[in-house]
Amino acid sequence: DYDEILARLIERDRIDSTREVAPLRPAEDAIIVNSDQMDAEAVFQYVLTLTRDP
Repeated sequence: DYDEILARLIERDRIDSTREVAPLRPAEDAIIVNSDQMDAEAVFQYVLTLTRDP
C-alpha cells in the first residue's frame, strides 16, 4: 500500500544519504531546482534558462 511504499522510500533515501562510501548527495556545484510550485513546463523553461546563462 501507499504508506508502506512511502516508508520504504524514506528509509532507502536515509540509508543512501548517510552511507559511508559514496553517499547520495548533490555535487558541490549542483543547482538545486525546487519544483514544488512549478508544473513540468515551468521546470523545463527554468532549466532551459540555466543552460543559456553562462
